[in-house]
Amino acid sequence: MDPKLFPIHVVWGDADNWSVRCPGTKHEIMKFTVLGLKLGEIRWKVEQFLKDTQYEGRQVMIMTGPDDAGRCHPIPC
Repeated sequence: MDPKLFPIHVVWGDADNWSVRCPGTKHEIMKFTVLGLKLGEIRWKVEQFLKDTQYEGRQVMIMTGPDDAGRCHPIPC
């Protein structure tokens, strides 16, 4: 599959720390801390950040942190 088609994952870490990742390449784009924002607002801010970059136009998915098996799961928002 073409890496340009992979969605961008916004993964919750711990204590309000988030990581923006490209799962196809395992590349971390950025890390940030968010206080008081709803999940939809976080997604919108990440979409705005990705404008005019190589990641523009990709779907942004909010994800849980890794479970016991090491997998992250999408959070509907």
